Amino acid sequence: MKVWLLTILFLCSVEVYALTASVGVSGGVVIPLDDALQNGYLVSGRVSLLPTQYISIYGETGLGRGMVNSMHYSMMPFYFGSGLAFPAKRWLRLVADFGFGYIRHVRIVSNKPVSSLSFRLGGGVRFFQDIRYPLFFGVGIYRSFVGGSDCEGEGLKMLSIDNMSISVIFGYNL
Repeated sequence: MKVWLLTILFLCSVEVYALTASVGVSGGVVIPLDDALQNGYLVSGRVSLLPTQYISIYGETGLGRGMVNSMHYSMMPFYFGSGLAFPAKRWLRLVADFGFGYIRHVRIVSNKPVSSLSFRLGGGVRFFQDIRYPLFFGVGIYRSFVGGSDCEGEGLKMLSIDNMSISVIFGYNL
């Protein structure tokens, strides 16, 4: 049974951007599109390696909890991906992110694990992400596609989740 949900993930962090690494912390809330998911939340963190100002390689993990099909699950997502920043103006960059990974769900009552593959695409804009400007900020939107299976009760049921997230990023250029 397919389950559609909307995850609005607000990323509000202070990131120190050099040519080496940056660290960000994010938090989120899950808002349902139907009665299958009644509540939930997700908190995650990201570490990005930045060889230049135009490309980054990131890893992200976190913890979450929610109710799917009247079953309580805990969630632990793992993502790996990269991002590209294209200069449009001296003060504006267009950002494209793409990543892959999996989300591990564990049913809280029975402690049965479920692993779901995930693929994520996203994009947005960042203002003043340039070494000439010390402070920058950005807005982006991401869409994640998750598919997996859950063996409960009388047989195998499909667990399919479509996540959408919005991020707001603040940072500092060294």
